[in-house]
Formats: sequence, C-alpha cells, structure tokens
Amino acid sequence: MNIVQPIRDKRQIEKMKSFLRNQSERNYMYFLVGINSAFRVGDLRMLKVKDVRNKDHFYIRTRKKNKTQRMLINPLLKEELTRYIEKMDDEGYLFISGKGDALSRQQDWRILKAAARSCGVQEVGCHTTRKTFGFWHYQKYHDIAVLQSLLGHESPADTYRYIGINEDLKDDSMRDFYL
Repeated sequence: MNIVQPIRDKRQIEKMKSFLRNQSERNYMYFLVGINSAFRVGDLRMLKVKDVRNKDHFYIRTRKKNKTQRMLINPLLKEELTRYIEKMDDEGYLFISGKGDALSRQQDWRILKAAARSCGVQEVGCHTTRKTFGFWHYQKYHDIAVLQSLLGHESPADTYRYIGINEDLKDDSMRDFYL
C-alpha cells in the first residue's frame, strides 16, 4: 500500500503548478482545482463545464457517499476556470482525456506522478490534491470542525489522520528525542 501525503511545502506546490502548466493547461487546471477544493478525484474527474460556468459554487453528488456537496469556488479559482473553459462546450467534461472522455484514475495518477517526480515531491497518489487542500486549509484556519465537514469525515480524528497532522506531531516529537 502506497503512503500518500499532502504537499506541505508551498514552493513544491508552485513547482508542481509550473511543471503542469508547461505540460498542458488541462493538467494544470486539474491540479489547481484539486488543491483548492475538497473533492475526491473520482468526483473531480466527473465535473462538466456546465458545473462551473457562471457559477459561484460547485455542486457535486459524491460518488462515495451519494450526497450533494456544495462548495464555494474561490474568486481566484473562478477567474482561472473562466479563462480555461472560455471555448469549451457546456456538456463536455471539464478535464477531458485524449479520447474525449473524463480523465481516468490511471491518467490522474500518471499526471501527478510525473509532476511529483520532476519536482522532487514524494509520497504522492490520487489523494494528494485533496490531502494538500486539507492540510493547508487547516494551517490557515485551524478549524478542524469546518475542515471535517468539507472533507465529509465522520470524526475530527479521521480528519487529523487524513491530512497528516498526526504524522507531523509524531515527527516533531521524535526530532529532538535522543537517548
């Protein structure tokens, strides 16, 4: 089982964004929406252009729990999305594959893995963007209850574990511990 961590270094996030933008606008936007929302990749991949065009919120029926999730589209993200979808058809997928379908989970993994390898980011996987969102949201607001709700977790303990805060605390406790 692969260990997947959030990206904890903003410089690495910027490197990933730059790498992906140079690769393709789709890959850049996929990463950007992923790190700026709490969506699972399965839900993110199924977004259509009409789900974001002239909208202030994402509304997604989650595949895992079959619940409608509402999330504000940050004004900066909305600006990027508006530019990205300018010439796209409303019925098309927001992140379209070369075959015209939604991106597959394997494509998602390949996109993230190539960018991570190029930028020196380790322990990546399909949950990297969601975990990165959670980690940085927590760093900014320190409100585990709101983050738990955004991520759809059952308990604060699940959320702490998911975003790697438990791992950080354990690492910090061991850093200066030496007998």
